[in-house]
Amino acid sequence: MLAIEATVDPDDAPELTDDFFETGAWKIGERDVSRAEGEAMMRQTLHENQSAE
Repeated sequence: MLAIEATVDPDDAPELTDDFFETGAWKIGERDVSRAEGEAMMRQTLHENQSAE
């Protein structure tokens, strides 16, 4: 009889649920920031990336 071992793929990521995003911490680099500051930086970065195209 052939024994088959279960393997774990190190590239598998956990499922990202709505709860994950609702309870997550906003960070810029390693610095904790408020949700408002994080969203403002995200909008600014998206705007800069669109302008560069």
